[in-house]
Amino acid sequence: MDEKEKGIGRKALALLRQGPFRRYIIGSLISDSGTWMQMMAQSWVLSGLTNKAILLGLVCARSNSRFAR
Repeated sequence: MDEKEKGIGRKALALLRQGPFRRYIIGSLISDSGTWMQMMAQSWVLSGLTNKAILLGLVCARSNSRFAR
């Protein structure tokens, strides 16, 4: 890794030193992990209740569509 690439990495990490941007990134990580857990729990409950792959696929497709919100 040459000096130019190290400088780019330092500049990218320097953004995390600023308070508002750091809070945004941390909040986004927490929110995204909560969304992921909800999707996994929905799939797990549905597969336990029905044992039908088509219903599981429909629920996953519906939750990932832009019309779900």
